Amino acid sequence: MRRIYTLIPFIFIFFIGRGQDIHFTQYNLAPVTLNPALTGAFYGSFRIGALYRSQFFNVDNFTAFKTPNLYIDAPIIKGFRDKDWVGVGANIFQDEAGDLELTFGSFLGSVAYHFALDKEGDAILTLGVQGGTMSRRLVNEGAKKLIDDETLPSENDNRNFFDLNAGLMLRTPLGEMSLLEVGVAGFHLTGPDYNLRQNTAELPLRYDFHARVKNYITETFTVTPSVLYKGMGTANQIALQGMVGFQVDQEKMIDLNMGLGYRINDLDALEILFGLDWGDFKAGFGYDLALTSLAGGSNSRPGAVEFAASYIAKIYKKPDPKPTLFCPRF
Repeated sequence: MRRIYTLIPFIFIFFIGRGQDIHFTQYNLAPVTLNPALTGAFYGSFRIGALYRSQFFNVDNFTAFKTPNLYIDAPIIKGFRDKDWVGVGANIFQDEAGDLELTFGSFLGSVAYHFALDKEGDAILTLGVQGGTMSRRLVNEGAKKLIDDETLPSENDNRNFFDLNAGLMLRTPLGEMSLLEVGVAGFHLTGPDYNLRQNTAELPLRYDFHARVKNYITETFTVTPSVLYKGMGTANQIALQGMVGFQVDQEKMIDLNMGLGYRINDLDALEILFGLDWGDFKAGFGYDLALTSLAGGSNSRPGAVEFAASYIAKIYKKPDPKPTLFCPRF
């Protein structure tokens, strides 16, 4: 039975999982992963952040799917006009799938140009491009022995390829108390061959649409609805979320955020969200509870947990005042 449970996720990943890709519940806390156009889209010197997701950790006979993500980005130089700027960043993730330790990782660099649409620079249109190396490999030695030539003929245990993504984003005020952010992104534009088997399998194009509106009901209370749509091959996913924020300390700039979400796909899930903003530091926690049970081997409803954090550093130049000589008159 152990051999069967080991082969099930492997067969699923190779034959059914062509429409699958990494996804996060706390996607707003993984901006460079969400859309390359979000690279450098903040006020500060640089931003660094991380997110960790563990999925199916509570399902019997399965090993959790683990996905760590790390990114750093910065607005580095001004653009061709005074209110324009250019951002650059780097994004790393590694997705480890189940008992077989099938890993899917990346090291991607991104660049984004932010166009100011008005004289004040409040409305911004951004074009971002992201590219780099992605890899797919089978780690578990015991799993490799289970894969004979008659079942899943393997060319090798590693596959490295170049990947290219691009995105467009608009950020603009809606009146005096609301801010709209809407974007669209395309991933795997080069259609790379990612299969470990001898035959070719192109990684399908993934297209994402995301939008959120932050509404300041009062100076200390916000309501932020958001939506994320993903489409890849024959698979698609919609995530609807709503967050409320309360400022608990104005002097220290401490806000507490909480909310709920609902993910619609083959495995619908309720999303429970918490967040903390402390000045330029942000932290978030998310829990997914699937509303249907997995077939076979478990009576558990599969779940996922996420932990995320980011920090925006602000480095100021030291003033270099010219000395002033004071000559008293007697």
